[in-house]
Amino acid sequence: MSFRSYKSADEALKDLDEAYNYWSGKITETSTSFALGLIAANWAVFGSSGLTSMLLPRLSVFCALLLLLLGLIQAERMAKYHDERHQYAEQNPERWTELYESAKKAQQPDPWPYTKKIERWGVAGRYWKTWLPVIGCIFFLISFV
Repeated sequence: MSFRSYKSADEALKDLDEAYNYWSGKITETSTSFALGLIAANWAVFGSSGLTSMLLPRLSVFCALLLLLLGLIQAERMAKYHDERHQYAEQNPERWTELYESAKKAQQPDPWPYTKKIERWGVAGRYWKTWLPVIGCIFFLISFV
């Protein structure tokens, strides 16, 4: 879409939000598949004896397993934090509306309806879901040298 195709700034922001959600979802999707593929590739190339005796393949598999573990922990934490926000909103709808109005008028960025904790977990996840597979793949490729 070009600049002129948006009818309003809100429409452009909505498009930006949708694109962000799409691409951040792709990071999760791709990194999980990549981690499983990396484990399989290490197993296929080095077998069980190579994985137990060679440092670089072990580090490669470690990165993949760490990614999967952190992803599971992140999913649990995010579900908990989102549930807490949902309960908070339902307990006092008037307060929730006031917070909305306050965030709308804020002169600085406000994470509402989320929390800073939710945002931090999201950013951290984006980093490890990007870099752990990359590092694991580098270990795998270097192990051939």
